[in-house]
Amino acid sequence: MQLSDTFSVPVLHYQISDEVMNKVDEIVIPEIEKLERNGDDIDYRFSDFWETKIFYHELVPELTEEWAKCITHFKEHTSITTSDAMHYWTQDYKAGMGHDLHGHGIDGISGTMWIRANENAGYLRLYNPNGIAEYVQHVDADMPYFQASIDVECKKGKLVMFPSYLKHKVITKPENVVRTTVAFNVGI
Repeated sequence: MQLSDTFSVPVLHYQISDEVMNKVDEIVIPEIEKLERNGDDIDYRFSDFWETKIFYHELVPELTEEWAKCITHFKEHTSITTSDAMHYWTQDYKAGMGHDLHGHGIDGISGTMWIRANENAGYLRLYNPNGIAEYVQHVDADMPYFQASIDVECKKGKLVMFPSYLKHKVITKPENVVRTTVAFNVGI
């Protein structure tokens, strides 16, 4: 008798080096602080700096080199093929801000990297693409086959990468939030 994990979803977890993250602190954080906000509205759209770019590849090329290594590793170990086009944007969440459930299309690779995060940052919740998983009752809460979602803890320098079709959201926290990320898509 054999039980196989037939329908797996790849999720890459990687920790950017402290050396590179110290450079990000020194060079990028001051640039993020300069970003113009659209008032005090807690709507998540006001935390997404899609059009106001911070050019990480110019400011900290070592960071984008680490991203490239992760993308190559992800592609090699999943057989997902994409173009090399990468689009990224900064997100700076404050208290009460989140991001509703969404995906980034059916093709490509998506992900996020935490530039800074505290204990109130709010998790990144990844949802099982098996839509029936949330309705299946099971005894073991840690059983991976029918978990409806998993929460990825925020940590400075952590990078998480997954197929773009995977639905995800940012969990909202009510106070004392420090959560700045770079979100990205490859091949979309």
